[in-house]
Amino acid sequence: MVPEAAGGTNPGVIVDDVHSVIQVQEGDVEKLGEGLSTEMARYVKGIIKRRVEEKEKEEGQKGLIIWIDMQKVLQELVAQKAVGG
Repeated sequence: MVPEAAGGTNPGVIVDDVHSVIQVQEGDVEKLGEGLSTEMARYVKGIIKRRVEEKEKEEGQKGLIIWIDMQKVLQELVAQKAVGG
């Protein structure tokens, strides 16, 4: 759906760093409750709970990851660009 919204192109996102790539089971994703009212919550698909190894804990890493709905973010950016915003 994003390529169609972007005029047939394949949009991408440039990042400074990638910490790791993980596989996530559906049971590890906690959906957000309907009670969230913040503007940014509409771009969050869920919270990923992952096991943190002892070494990672020592490095200060946490076991929760916010899963951003990049398709929705990109669609809205394209829509804003289309209306000149």
